[in-house]
Amino acid sequence: MARLKPTKKTTVADLEVEIERALAPGHFVDWREGYAFIRRLEQVEETISGLVDASPDCAADLYETFLAGCFEKAEEIDDSSDYLGMFITELFKGWVLARKSEAANPEETALRLLKWMDDDPYGYTDGMEKDICGVFSKKGRDAFAAVIKSRFEEHANAPRPFVRQKWANVLKTIYATSKNISAYVGVCEDTEYLTSDCETIARILQSQKKYEQALEWVEKGLEIDRQPSIRRTWHNLETLQRELLTRVGRGDEALESAWHKFEAYPSEYSYEELMKYVPADKRKKWHARTLDVIATTELRHALTLLRVMSEDARILSRIENASDAELESISHTVIEPLANRFRDSNPQIAGRLFCAMGMRIVEAGKSKYYDAALSNFEDAGNCWKQANCPRLWEAVVTRVRVNHKRKYSFYPYFEEIVAGKKIVQEPSFLERAKSRWKDS
Repeated sequence: MARLKPTKKTTVADLEVEIERALAPGHFVDWREGYAFIRRLEQVEETISGLVDASPDCAADLYETFLAGCFEKAEEIDDSSDYLGMFITELFKGWVLARKSEAANPEETALRLLKWMDDDPYGYTDGMEKDICGVFSKKGRDAFAAVIKSRFEEHANAPRPFVRQKWANVLKTIYATSKNISAYVGVCEDTEYLTSDCETIARILQSQKKYEQALEWVEKGLEIDRQPSIRRTWHNLETLQRELLTRVGRGDEALESAWHKFEAYPSEYSYEELMKYVPADKRKKWHARTLDVIATTELRHALTLLRVMSEDARILSRIENASDAELESISHTVIEPLANRFRDSNPQIAGRLFCAMGMRIVEAGKSKYYDAALSNFEDAGNCWKQANCPRLWEAVVTRVRVNHKRKYSFYPYFEEIVAGKKIVQEPSFLERAKSRWKDS
C-alpha cells in the first residue's frame, strides 16, 4: 500500500479510512503475514506523524483512533512475534509527541495514559514507560510520575504485592529517566532494593561524575547480591566497580578485582577485562601469571585464550597432550581457526584438528552438516599426507568404516575421499548468483 501523503485536501476522515483499511477488520492475520501487516500500519502512521507539527490536535485524535483500532484488532492476529505490541508502543510515543506539540494539559495526558494501562487485557502497555519517558517534556514526565505514584500508593496494603511492584517498576523507570535519585531511592525504601536498582543509581551518579557516591551504591549492590535470601537480578556491578575504582585513583584495587575474576572464570572476556587494568610496564609479569592459570584451565577455554595471546607453542603442547575424544568435544568455533592457523606450519596437528571437527559431526549423526564433515576429513587427509603421517589417516579410515558404514548420505562420499577422488561441492547461493551475472 502506497503511503498517503498529507496535503491540504487530506482530511481526518480520509486518514481514518486508511487506518481501517490497513487494520483489515474481520481478517485474521497469522504469524506468516505479521511483518507485511505491520508494514502497512507503519505506512499509515508515517502519514499521521507528518501532521504533528502542522496540525497536532488532528494528529493526536488520529493516534487515539489508531490505538483503539489496534486493541480491537488484537483478537484477530497471531502476535507471537510481538510486532503489533512494538507498533502500539510507537503509536503511544507518537500520541505523546502530538499532545506535547499541541501544548495539551500534561496531567490530562498522564491520566489518559494511566487509563489505557488499566484497560489493557493484552499487556501491550507493559514496560511502555521505558520508551515513552524519553519523549515527554519535563512537565509531562512529572505529571506522569505523579499519577503513577498515586496508583502506587493506592496499593500500599494490596493483598497481591506483585501489583504494587508493577507500579513501583514504572515509577523507577520514570525517575531513572529524569535522573531523580532521591525519588528513586524513596520507591526502593518503600519496596526493596535490588542489585539492579543499585546499578541504575550508580550509573546516574557516574554520568554526573560523582564517582565516589556511585562507588558506594555499587558496593551496596554487591552486598545485597551476597545475601542468600535476596531475589537476584542480572547486573554488571563488578565491571562498573572496576571502572569507578580507576576513576577515584584506586586502580590497584580494580586490577586485583579483575584478576580474581579471571582466576575464577578464565575466558577471552575476563582476560580482556583484566588487561584493561594492567599498566603497560607490568604486562610481561601479568602475562606470565595468566599463563599459570591457563595451564590448568579446561581445554576449550585454554585454546581460545592462548590463540588470543598468540601462544602457539603452548597451543601445540596442549593439543599434543589432548586425547581425540577431548578435541572432538570442542566446538568448531574454537578448533577451526587453529586448524587453519597450523595448516602449513604444523600439518600433523592441523590434521588432528580437522579430523576432530569431522568426527564431532559424524558421531553426533548431524546429517545436515555431513558436507562440512567430508570437507574436514579431506583437509585432514591432505595435512597428514603433507606431514608424512599415513598411519594417522589409516586409523581414521578404519574407525569410520567400523562405526559409520550405515550412514548412507555420508559413507559413500567418504570412500571417494579415501580413494583420492576430489569431492565436488555444490556452489553456494551467492556463487550461483555471481555466475549468473558473469554469463549475461
